Amino acid sequence: MELVHPKLLWLLSLLAIPILIHLFHFRRHKTLFFSSLKFIKFIEQENKSTKKLKNLLILFARLLALTAIILAFAQPIIEKGNLKHSAGKNVLAIYIDNSFSMSAKGSEGELLSEARELARRMLKNTPLETSILLATNKLDGIEQRLISKIEALDYLDKIELTPINRNLEDVINWQRSFLDKENLEQQKLGNRQYIYLSDFQKSAFVMNKIEADKSHFYYPIQLLPQDPSNIYIDSVWFGSPIHKKGETNELFIQIKNDAEEATTNLELELEI
Repeated sequence: MELVHPKLLWLLSLLAIPILIHLFHFRRHKTLFFSSLKFIKFIEQENKSTKKLKNLLILFARLLALTAIILAFAQPIIEKGNLKHSAGKNVLAIYIDNSFSMSAKGSEGELLSEARELARRMLKNTPLETSILLATNKLDGIEQRLISKIEALDYLDKIELTPINRNLEDVINWQRSFLDKENLEQQKLGNRQYIYLSDFQKSAFVMNKIEADKSHFYYPIQLLPQDPSNIYIDSVWFGSPIHKKGETNELFIQIKNDAEEATTNLELELEI
């Protein structure tokens, strides 16, 4: 099992809080005077075992709830047991979104840097015999072939931001098509794991016709920016629908800011 955020496991120390509450019972007791203690002793003997069981159940429920919340934030990825026994060479396909939106700052730095570090930890825990398909929005060069674990670790440091955007559904279809072709023409492949590291912008996260099966396992991991506001190009158009060679044309760009605060002195660079 691999944890996306293993550092959060230190929060398990908070489990000591309900245990301390259970042991010390931070309550104020009132003193009541009775002429006879027989009735009090009878009630105490009657309810002692019931109260003890009730307190233990409450403690167990609190510990279970806190553990579940902490593990949910740590995001465990559990490898299927049958991956080790399938015929053919297993494949780990990792997609790292390196569009400009991944330049936003996350909890541990730039989102792209977080994605690279997560991929690095996963690769280090991957068996040497597993083939790696490491892809970004470029989908060229080394990204168009299966590579070794060592090659993938080396390539991670070369991944940089790019203006190219990809729809996640297109990336998945490309990966599956490539691996299906590899399975038929080159070598028999076993089970395939697909891991997607992205901030999953609404414009790119479109999955309508993705069909899962017993040998394909998908793990989308969302990396969240600390400031979710975004400034983006909404539309681009020419001032005239008719273009002639050598003539100057006006190009209009509409930019939208979905943040609550206005942005000033924004630098915009357009490459054609």
